Amino acid sequence: MAWQGQHLTTSTPDVVVLCNHPEVANLLWRWLGVSKVSSLLAHSGYEARSALHTTSPQILITDRVVPPWPGLGSVRRLKAEYAFLEVAYIDASAQEPVILARFCGADRVLTWPLRHEIVMHWLESHISAHRHNPNGSLPLGA
Repeated sequence: MAWQGQHLTTSTPDVVVLCNHPEVANLLWRWLGVSKVSSLLAHSGYEARSALHTTSPQILITDRVVPPWPGLGSVRRLKAEYAFLEVAYIDASAQEPVILARFCGADRVLTWPLRHEIVMHWLESHISAHRHNPNGSLPLGA
C-alpha cells in the first residue's frame, strides 16, 4: 500500500525521506510536517537521487536502500559523491543490521519503532548546528 501525501514544505529540503515501508514514511511525514524541518518525501530511489543532486539536503533518512541503489554499499557511494550528506538508516533488527549499516557508511542508525523525541531532537540539533557552521564538518552523529 502506498502512502498518501505530497512533498513537504520547500523546494530546498534539509531532509529527504526515502522509505520502503509505508508505516515508516507516514510516521516521519507527520512528525516532519509539524516541525520546523523542511523536508521531502521521496517516493522512489530515483526521486531521492534527483533531490540529492538538485537541492543538496543535509540528511537522507531511509529504512531500506531501494532502487536505484542496490544494497547498503550504495550508502558509501552516495557519501563519496555528496560529502555533505548524513545518512540515517532505520532498522528494526538487533545488532547485526546496525553493525552492517555502520560498516556500509550510515552515520546514524535509528531503531524501529522510532521515538519522536529522539528523532526530532537529533534532526533539529543537526540542522541547527549545520546552519551555524555551514562550511565546517560536524562530528559523527552530531
